Amino acid sequence: MTLNLTKEKRIYKKLFHLKPPQRDGLILNVHHTKKDAQKTRFINSCFNKYGQILVLADNEGNIFVIDFDTNKFWNIPKVVDSCTVIKFSNFKENEVLTGAKDGRVHIIDIQTGLIAGNLKGHKHPVTAVSYAYDFICVTSSVCEAIVWDMKTNTKAQVLNLDPNCTLKCVAFMPVTSNILTCFNDDVIQIWQFGTFEIKTQIPPVVWYNHEVRSITFTADGKTMVLGCRSPYLALFLLSNFKLLKFITLPEYVQTIKHIDFIPQMNDGGANKILAILSGRGSIYFYDIEQNVIISELVPTYEISKYDCSPKSSYIACVLCSGDTNVYDVTQYIVVPIKLKPVRAEMRGRSVKFKKCLEKMGVVKEQIREILEIEKMRMILRECGQYPDTYRTKIWEHLLELPNNKDQYNAIINNRMIISFEDLCKKYPLEDKRSLKNLKQLLDNLVTWCPFFLHVDYLPVFVFPFVKVFHNKPLTCFEAVCTIIVNWCQFWFEYFPLPPVNVLAMVENVLMERDPELLHFLAKNKVQSKLYAWPILRTAFSEILTAPAWKVFWDHVITNEPSFLLCGVVAYNILQRTALLSLKNEKHFKCFYYTHHPIDVKKLLHKTYQILNETSETIHPRRYLNMFKKIIPGEYPNFCDYPKTIINLKSEKSEALKKELKKLKTDEIDLFRKRLASLDKLQQLEILEEENKRVLEMENAVKKQLLEEQERVHNFYERMAQLRQKFREEDKVLGSLRNKIARGQQIKNRERYLSSLCDDVKLNRREKDYAMTKVEDELLYHYSELLRNKHKIEKLLGEEEVLFSTKTSTEPSSIFLKQQQELSDEISLLKRTNKSQEDLKLLNLATGIAAMDALIKKIEIELDRERRGEVNERTADKKVLELQAETKDLVTEVNKLLHLLAEMRNVELGG
Repeated sequence: MTLNLTKEKRIYKKLFHLKPPQRDGLILNVHHTKKDAQKTRFINSCFNKYGQILVLADNEGNIFVIDFDTNKFWNIPKVVDSCTVIKFSNFKENEVLTGAKDGRVHIIDIQTGLIAGNLKGHKHPVTAVSYAYDFICVTSSVCEAIVWDMKTNTKAQVLNLDPNCTLKCVAFMPVTSNILTCFNDDVIQIWQFGTFEIKTQIPPVVWYNHEVRSITFTADGKTMVLGCRSPYLALFLLSNFKLLKFITLPEYVQTIKHIDFIPQMNDGGANKILAILSGRGSIYFYDIEQNVIISELVPTYEISKYDCSPKSSYIACVLCSGDTNVYDVTQYIVVPIKLKPVRAEMRGRSVKFKKCLEKMGVVKEQIREILEIEKMRMILRECGQYPDTYRTKIWEHLLELPNNKDQYNAIINNRMIISFEDLCKKYPLEDKRSLKNLKQLLDNLVTWCPFFLHVDYLPVFVFPFVKVFHNKPLTCFEAVCTIIVNWCQFWFEYFPLPPVNVLAMVENVLMERDPELLHFLAKNKVQSKLYAWPILRTAFSEILTAPAWKVFWDHVITNEPSFLLCGVVAYNILQRTALLSLKNEKHFKCFYYTHHPIDVKKLLHKTYQILNETSETIHPRRYLNMFKKIIPGEYPNFCDYPKTIINLKSEKSEALKKELKKLKTDEIDLFRKRLASLDKLQQLEILEEENKRVLEMENAVKKQLLEEQERVHNFYERMAQLRQKFREEDKVLGSLRNKIARGQQIKNRERYLSSLCDDVKLNRREKDYAMTKVEDELLYHYSELLRNKHKIEKLLGEEEVLFSTKTSTEPSSIFLKQQQELSDEISLLKRTNKSQEDLKLLNLATGIAAMDALIKKIEIELDRERRGEVNERTADKKVLELQAETKDLVTEVNKLLHLLAEMRNVELGG
C-alpha cells in the first residue's frame, strides 16, 4: 500500500487501510509530495516502544505520525527547520524528542503537537538519544554528551571529555545502565553510572584495529556487537568485556553502515538475529548462533537508514529516493532446521518443481530423524528447554500436526457462528494483532465444535499458544485442537461444572504425595476446584511468566498427558509454605489467581518426580488415554461433552436469545415510546415553563412600568422645582445681564469715541500732510506757470512785432488785460489774511482760468495765422513750439485739477 502524506496547519488525523504484506514483506510505502509536485525526502524514522506508532521526519523539519493500531496518520505542526534526530520517549508514550540544528532538543506531544519541554545545553546538533531507567536520558553530538533528568528536563551530568575529541557513539548499556562512549579513534570507554567515572577502556587493537561503524546490544545486556567498516563483526561478553567472537562476513557484504538486533517474541532478550545494513543499501539478516546469513532485504532503492520496532515484526527503511518502506520481517528471520541459508548468486533463476519436491522430501526426512521423540526427550533432559528459534517447529513435530490446509480453509469459509463478541471488552490487549489472531482462533474452534462457544475460559486457555504461533494460524489451530483432545481429556464431561474426575485424580495424587497439605486445605474448605482447576483452565499461564510457561510446556508436550496433572500437584507442593500461611477462602482465591515467583526448574523436577514415583493405582495415566494425533485430511469430531445438556442448553440459549432479541426490540420500542412521551412531557414542561416565564416577564414588565411611572412623576416634580429655581435664577441673571450690557455699552462707546478721536487725529495729520504736499506742488506749479507766463509774454511780444500787420491788437490786449487781472488777483490774495489753504486753492483756480483763456486765445491766434499767408518759416516754427508748450501746460493743469477735485471730495466727506 502507498501512503502519500500531506502537511496540515493543525493536527488532523486521517484514516488509511493497511493491506496484507506483499511477497517481499512490504506492507506500507510512505512518501510526501507537495501540491506543486515537489517531493520531500524523509531523513529519520523511529518506532515507539510498543512498535505500533511510527514517526517520520523529512528534510524540512516536518514530522508525521503513523498509528498502526488505529490505522490513522497525521502531521505535527512544524517546530524546527531541520530535524537532526528523532526518538520516542521511553517514559511518556506520546512524547518524542527532536533535535534542532542549534543544539536544542524539543520534547513534543504527538497527540496535541505542543512542546512539552526543551533540553538546552548542546552547542552542536544532537545526533543520538539513549535512555536508562528512572527517567534518565543521554544526548550526544559530535563532541559533547549530556545526561538529563527527564522529570524536570534539567542536566544531571555533563561527561568530562577531551575538548579535541570526536564522538562516534554514546549510549546507555542495557540492564546496568552504564554509559558506553566510542571516540573517533575507535577507543571505547565504559562510564559507571552514578559516579560517572571511567570503569573500563577497550582499545581497538582487540578487534584488530578495524574502523567501528555501529554498536548494538542484546536486550538482556549480555552481549555487545561491533560492526566494522570492513565486513567484520566483533562479539563481546559484557560481563567481563572480553572478545567472544570475531566474525568475517561473506565477500558480497562489502561494507557495513549500521547494525541492530531484530527482537523476537519470547526470546527473553537474548536476541540472535542481527540486521546488517550494507554499503550497497540492502539489509542482511544474520543469525549469530548459527553464523549464517538467513536472508536479504533488497528494495527498489538503496536503504540509507532503518529502525526496528521493539515488540513487533516491523522494520521502517528510509530509502535514498526519499520514501520510507515499512516491512514485515517475519519471513526474513525464519530459519529452517539444518538448512544453511545461502544467498542466491543470480536472481530469477527458475528451479524445477520436481527437484524442489525431492529436496523437500529429503528435508522432511532429516527433520523426522532429528526430532524423533526419544531424542527430543534426551535433549530436553540435557538442556532443560528447546531453543526459542525452533520451538514452534519442534512443537509442530511433537504434536504431529497434519497441516490440513483444505480442511482449515473450509472451516474459515464456512464460519457461521460469531463467537465471543465481547472479547475486546473482556480482554483489552495492547497488542491488537494478537487480539485479532485470538479472535480468529476462537472463531475457528467454535466452527470446528460449536460446543466451545459455551466455554467462557477458552480465550485464557488458548491465548499463550496464540503468542507462540502468532504468525502461523493453521499450525496454531491444529496445535490447540491436539492439546484439547489429548491434554484436556474429561474436562468437559460435566460441563458447565468443573471436571470432577480430573480434579479427583489430582486430589488422589496430592493425598499420596503430601497428605498434610491436603488435610490443611480440606480443613480450610479449599477444594480441588480452587487449588487445581484455576491452574488447569488457564494452562499455567496465570502462575508462570511467559518464558517459564514456554519451558514448562516444552516438557508437557514432550511427555504423556498425565504430566500436566502432575504439574498441578507439584506447584501446590512447592508453594506449601505460602499456602500454610493463608487463613481464609478469600486469601486462597487471591493466591491461585495471582502470579507468584517460582523456579520452573524446581517445578519440572518435582513434576517428573511425581510422574515417576506415583503408584499405578492412583496414577492419572491409568484413567487418561495416550496421545492421539490428528489424522491427515480431516479433523476429529469432538464429542467429549454432555451433548444432551449442551444441546438443551443451546436450544434454550437460542430460545432465550430470540426472547432476548424480542425483549430488546420491545425494550427499544418502549424506549422509543418513552422517549416520545418524554419529548411530549418535555415540550409540555417547556411550554409551561415558557408560560410561567411569560407571566413572570409580564409581572416584571408591569413592575418596571410602575417603577418607571413613579420615576417619571418624581422627574416631573424635580423639573417643576428646577423650573421655579431657574426662574428665580433667570431674574437675578437678567439684572446681571442688563448691568453687564450697560457696562459693555459704555465700554463700547468709550472705545468708539476713543477710536473716533484717534481717527480724527489721524485724519488731521493726513490732511495736514496732504495740504502741505499740495501747497508744495501748487507752489511748484505756480512757479512753472510764472516761468511759462514769462515765456509766453516774451513770445507774444515777438509775435506782436512780427505779425503786427496781420493780427489785430484786440486779442492781445485782452490777453494782457487778463494776465494783469490774474497777477493783481494773486497779489491781492497774497496780501489778504485768509488762510494759507484758501490762498492755495484760489491761486490754483485763478491760474487755471487764466491759463484756459490764454490757451484758447493762443489757439485762436495760431489758427488765424495758419489761415493767413505767412512767408517766413521761423515764425511758423515758433508758433509750433508755442503750441507744444501750451499743450504740456494744459496737461499738467488737468492733473492738478484732478488731484484737487479728489481733495475736495475727501474734505466734503470728512
